[in-house]
Amino acid sequence: MPIRIGINGFGRIGRLVYRIAAQRGLKTVDLRTALEKRGELFADHIHPNAEGATIIAQEVAKSLGR
Repeated sequence: MPIRIGINGFGRIGRLVYRIAAQRGLKTVDLRTALEKRGELFADHIHPNAEGATIIAQEVAKSLGR
């Protein structure tokens, strides 16, 4: 199954970031799954509002094992 990367048209950049992270053995955080189809979390369709930022912080914390 291919990995889906990117939100709001940044798929190409996301794939590049993912590839570099994989080459360097770095962990990535899947924010797309938590945020996709949740347009209400983005006031301007790009930047998250307070609720969106909270979800991002929770996903990052989960990935860090906290």
